Amino acid sequence: MTDETQAPLTPIEQSRAETGRRYFSGSPQVYLLMANEVNRTRNYPLGIGSRATTLEGLMPIERLEVANDGSGYVLLSLEAARLNEGDDVMLSQPIQAGLIVEMTKDEFMALRPVPVEEEEDEFLPLED
Repeated sequence: MTDETQAPLTPIEQSRAETGRRYFSGSPQVYLLMANEVNRTRNYPLGIGSRATTLEGLMPIERLEVANDGSGYVLLSLEAARLNEGDDVMLSQPIQAGLIVEMTKDEFMALRPVPVEEEEDEFLPLED
């Protein structure tokens, strides 16, 4: 198939191609179930007692940001190469149920919490 006959990429596929990452938001409960399944299928923890120890396949939920849209969903960005066919199968049902949402990088960035910056008190000169 030539480039001229290939279907155009979806926005999510385009984001993956440009960034090499996949972006998700999801229910914390589903994230915990998925993290446990990743650990089980990849036999984590690995390397206990060695210099290269991997305790978990996914980041602990406490380290994830929460979406700023009031959904309570956690945000996760992964290198696309880390996900395999089995992961896609595992993700398909929660995605169809709306418990996990795959999105573009721009959509993901828009959901990240806005950092709270300390406002400096500005003292304005008193008018006479």
